[in-house]
Amino acid sequence: MLLPPLRTEGAITLRKYFIASALLAASVTAAKAADVVVQEPDAAYDWSGPYLGVQAGYGWGKSGYRVANGAFADPDPDGFIGGAYIGYNKQLDSGLVLGVDADFAFSQIDGAGVFPLSPIFVSNGDVNWNAAVRARIGYRYDRFLPYIAGGIAIADYHHDLFFGATHEDDFRDIYTGWTIGGGVEYAVTGNLLLRGEYRYSDFGSASFDATPRTFEHKVNLRTNDFRIGIAYKF
Repeated sequence: MLLPPLRTEGAITLRKYFIASALLAASVTAAKAADVVVQEPDAAYDWSGPYLGVQAGYGWGKSGYRVANGAFADPDPDGFIGGAYIGYNKQLDSGLVLGVDADFAFSQIDGAGVFPLSPIFVSNGDVNWNAAVRARIGYRYDRFLPYIAGGIAIADYHHDLFFGATHEDDFRDIYTGWTIGGGVEYAVTGNLLLRGEYRYSDFGSASFDATPRTFEHKVNLRTNDFRIGIAYKF
């Protein structure tokens, strides 16, 4: 018995469809495999280099006005600060980041203190500006850099003395002491750095000779402050 001839055209068309589908699937798979081979993870952030930024914050402190005859007042100041900072970091292979940082800030940190033994006398204290040069050490966690810093602190501190409404005398000096603190920086981009930090500063004390209207006295200054900053890394 003779069988009817097979319809080969449909079989050939179906085979071509399967071959084309297989080739398409293979090309897509190969492309994905190539992407896996070519794509590499982003390199860890490198903190090395100079930077320049601006900062603002709030500070408060303790200031003691001590007179040779035993009288005293505490014109403890507080207020806002704002200025700029500059520095340089060097990242080591271990992940440690060493650096030096210098800053300058204008200040509205001021206060007034009454003499308890003679309440009619009042002393006002005003930090006009402060500055610091600090060494820093931190450890990088990719784009995060927690750090501690310490160094030399300088402040321009002015105080006066009032007897009731009468202005008795003015005094001003540059105080030099030390500062220590810590904070964290975050690299938003390759060049933009954000900073938040706390610092404690002891500016020491200054002695003032007697004048026709005031006694010999000594004034000290210590401050705490929180600051935030934004910098450009070169």
